[in-house]
Amino acid sequence: MTELLGLAGVFAGIAMGITGIVPFLHVNTIVELTSGYFAGSALQWFVVLLVFSRIPFEFIAGVKVIGSSQDSVFSLHPFQKLAQRGESKKALILALSHCTAGMAVALLLFPVVSLAAPAVYPIAKQLTAALLILIFGAFILLNKNQLDAATLACLAGALGIIVLEKNIASNALFFLLSGLFAVPVLLEGVEEKQTSTQNKELYKPQTIQTKPVQTQPRFFKSLAIVGGLIALAAEFLPGISVTILTALALLFFNGKEEEFISLNAAIIGGRAVGDFAALEFISKARSGATAAIMENFSSYAFTTAIVQIIVGTAAFAVLAWIALKIFDKVNFAWLEKKGIRLAIVLLLFAYAFLVDGTGGLIVLAVSSLVGLTALNFQCGRAVLSSVVVFPAIVKTI
Repeated sequence: MTELLGLAGVFAGIAMGITGIVPFLHVNTIVELTSGYFAGSALQWFVVLLVFSRIPFEFIAGVKVIGSSQDSVFSLHPFQKLAQRGESKKALILALSHCTAGMAVALLLFPVVSLAAPAVYPIAKQLTAALLILIFGAFILLNKNQLDAATLACLAGALGIIVLEKNIASNALFFLLSGLFAVPVLLEGVEEKQTSTQNKELYKPQTIQTKPVQTQPRFFKSLAIVGGLIALAAEFLPGISVTILTALALLFFNGKEEEFISLNAAIIGGRAVGDFAALEFISKARSGATAAIMENFSSYAFTTAIVQIIVGTAAFAVLAWIALKIFDKVNFAWLEKKGIRLAIVLLLFAYAFLVDGTGGLIVLAVSSLVGLTALNFQCGRAVLSSVVVFPAIVKTI
């Protein structure tokens, strides 16, 4: 019976993976809405397969739509540049191939990291605050508009500290990220004339329609290895999320679209493996999806973790092939309609009220105001990740 339930979780997770193609729909939302239908091993299998199965379709949405899906976040601006050159398919191939490599690197290192974790984790925890401060110092100092960057980082960071420390809403992080990233994308009008700031162009949701250009995608072996290593190492550091790793990648590869997409995809793949591996080697949930497992199981055995991650990686590989086949047929023109985008925003606010009442509404509304305000700042949106970094610094000091 247990095996049958596990198999049901596998197929359900794979089937729900298609939800990754829906812009602005985060995996944590899917887990929260559906995990109650599963129990025992079926829940584990469902969550693992859901996370891995969504990634290929999230990449499709990333290439086809200019905008960001909260913190699933690989930045879409480099995707946009390749798409405008008629290289959308190339961008997808780069993302899928390096994501696969990142998973492989993290999976191969998992047994070694598991053995070293008891000695390394206590030391890494003590260094987290210093590393986070250095990271954000680099963000601000290397930004062309340091005053704007510092102001926006402090604004988002203060919001994060207040909301997350005071436990205003049980799903506070989801609503914070939705307000900062998703709502501004949805509300920014696609029919308006081109804006004068680069940031507004970044947030402007529109589909890319260009003539395809046949170019041979490169494979950056060193970036694939580094991405997998970074993703796995970051599991030891509280507060170092995919959002922050993505922001770092964009910081160091600004203007190098192919390199950024490759490194960031490897980080995403490595982090998919690492998040579930961390349940075993440090007993910590680093994402909303893994938290669903942590809440229902007192431990996550090494054998169980390695088998489920291998199956998840295999599912990703098969669905990546399918994603390549259907890519040319996917069209997001419907998202250009203002009525649809407004309806999505209203549904998001309704969801906030349903799950967290007035607290959820307040968090989403205030974070949306900050996100919309950020459109007028002359700096990259990477600094908005201070909303999770600053609370992490406060916790570790």
